[in-house]
Amino acid sequence: MACRWRTRLAATLLALPLFLAAGAKAEPVVLTPEIAGMLAALEVMRGGDIAAAELQGKPVVVAFFASWCVPCRAEFTELRKLIKTVGADKLEVVAVNWLEDAGHYPAESTRLMRMLDRVDPHITAVEGTRAVSEAFGGIGSLPALFVFDRDGRALHSFVYEEGSSITHLTAEELFALLPSP
Repeated sequence: MACRWRTRLAATLLALPLFLAAGAKAEPVVLTPEIAGMLAALEVMRGGDIAAAELQGKPVVVAFFASWCVPCRAEFTELRKLIKTVGADKLEVVAVNWLEDAGHYPAESTRLMRMLDRVDPHITAVEGTRAVSEAFGGIGSLPALFVFDRDGRALHSFVYEEGSSITHLTAEELFALLPSP
């Protein structure tokens, strides 16, 4: 018990400068039923369909990515580790492709499909839209990751900022942010 408390404290202290460095807005994104509905309505690229109701009642991680984003690929590895640690039934992970128009560029399409082939089956990858990007505060760089508690309240957000030495969160850092079961 004490070890988990120390881990959470360390993650919180570690996350604070990340949160501030990412240019966090005064109003954090809340996973409202409207935003959950927007996510559920997106075209599924890999994984199963999601219903807005599945994004309530358990922690949710929303990760914006693109196949050309090297740190995004590393973040997917960390998300797979997180799912394995927490359990797929206790966490919902939605990966939102960030306005990548791979359909018009064969090389990008091939790279995107290869990346999605390596996605954990418990991560639903969806095709993003500008409206979804705006609902999350106007995503300006990648990777961008949002962690919500069971009630849709923001636990953490991380948006990579150019020049930062930290490009994504580890599974351990993410796990420490999640509420206890």
